[in-house]
Amino acid sequence: MNEYCDTYIKINKENLIKNAEFFKNYTRKKLIAVIKSNAYGHGLLESAKILSPVSDTFAVASLDSALSLREGGIRHPILVLNPLNIRHMETAADNDIMVTVNNLDELKEICEKSYSVPLKIHLKVDTGMNRMGTKTLEGCKEVLRYAGEFPDVRIIGIYTHYFSSDKKDYSSKQQKYINYILNSLNYNFEYIHVAATGAALNN
Repeated sequence: MNEYCDTYIKINKENLIKNAEFFKNYTRKKLIAVIKSNAYGHGLLESAKILSPVSDTFAVASLDSALSLREGGIRHPILVLNPLNIRHMETAADNDIMVTVNNLDELKEICEKSYSVPLKIHLKVDTGMNRMGTKTLEGCKEVLRYAGEFPDVRIIGIYTHYFSSDKKDYSSKQQKYINYILNSLNYNFEYIHVAATGAALNN
């Protein structure tokens, strides 16, 4: 609660855990809890601690949020969704924080540096959001081929972002495209994540 403002949010911890468990059981998949923007105003570290027994991974928007979780004792895998300045990649690697790559140019800049521990990367694919991500199958292949030349850079995940996940027609088209990409790449990703809550409810 801000000492200069009387507005606050009251959260039922049991209900929050119950909701997370529902989606984990419903999808029969591991759960990535997206807690960007200070957990949408609910408190970054507080939400992470509540969700730690249920969530397998956390996703945040920025490196400072990821580092705050590490400093707060969170040891789960953490993914930063937004692009990072190349200066901070080594900090991410040293703190076992996964980063997002949107295209080959970003990856080339990352690979110009060396890392004492492997930098873990998720490739974002643009399936219709038209904001960030690689748009084509060949673009994805180029990223994977290039990363394969650098042993201290590992692409372990791939994902996309639904632009209207509560509308089944839109999200189905995006799902078909990401499935086409995945089936064509023949690459063993540790993480494949596309199931936003709205899309999960729409199958």
